[in-house]
Amino acid sequence: MTLTLTGVDVNGNAVAQTVQTDASGRYTFTQLFAGVYTVTETQPTNYNDGQDKLGDNGGVLGNDGVSAINLAGGVQATGYDFGERGTTVSGTVWTRRRQRRRAGCQPMLMAS
Repeated sequence: MTLTLTGVDVNGNAVAQTVQTDASGRYTFTQLFAGVYTVTETQPTNYNDGQDKLGDNGGVLGNDGVSAINLAGGVQATGYDFGERGTTVSGTVWTRRRQRRRAGCQPMLMAS
């Protein structure tokens, strides 16, 4: 998943960093000065949006993002999580012949 941090540091400099989560969903933004930041998730394809979680340094939780994270010098802000849910396939299986439903038919998904 792609996460983007934007904001302004204590010196008035605009800050923008983009990172990818690892296989366990962990991510780190490095070399940040004290400042006020926003972290935004880019919704991954093939996933439904899940419940997001505000981290231990506060902020304002929104859909796919946390804003107004006031980061003091030397502070490690953790626990900002962006939840995802898998997708499902459902529906009725139809036979080509006579367009009839078939009960108990097991559809097979195939990549093209």
